[in-house]
Amino acid sequence: DFISVGPALSDMTAAVAPGALIKADVGTLVDGYSSDGARTFSWGPVSPFAGDIFKALEAAFARGLDALRPGNTFGAVHAAMLASMRKDGFGEYYRGHFGHSVGGSVGIEERPFFSHDNPELILPGMVVALEAPFYGEGVGALMIEDQFLVTASGAECMNSLPRTLRDLSAD
Repeated sequence: DFISVGPALSDMTAAVAPGALIKADVGTLVDGYSSDGARTFSWGPVSPFAGDIFKALEAAFARGLDALRPGNTFGAVHAAMLASMRKDGFGEYYRGHFGHSVGGSVGIEERPFFSHDNPELILPGMVVALEAPFYGEGVGALMIEDQFLVTASGAECMNSLPRTLRDLSAD
């Protein structure tokens, strides 16, 4: 589990301040089965750049979800998400993986990964975590991550949490 606050990625003592990004990447372990998910929040309005990043992450996540279906490869999901980020103006953006399988291993992240060179097929019955993260020193961490059950016709989200960038100061 990892929570980050503010623009300095390695400052684990940062306090919430106006405009701060708050990334919560959490999971649970129940009876030997793990879960994984992440959301990004803010405290007050975020910078226009952070807003643009989040919009690009939302689009990349949607493209990945479109590609998350039986018979497609883990690498094809990675390619769809990376192409989306680059199309939205983040030409130098790169991510080694956009998610992973989850379930019964010791760690929360387990293979197969949604990596660029992974030819493994996505199969019905798999449980995976799809994630679209961005880490920028001076900006902060932003992330959308959900866990899905792959079905014969696509993917079923295993939670009902909204994926929006939520301003906690407004609550």
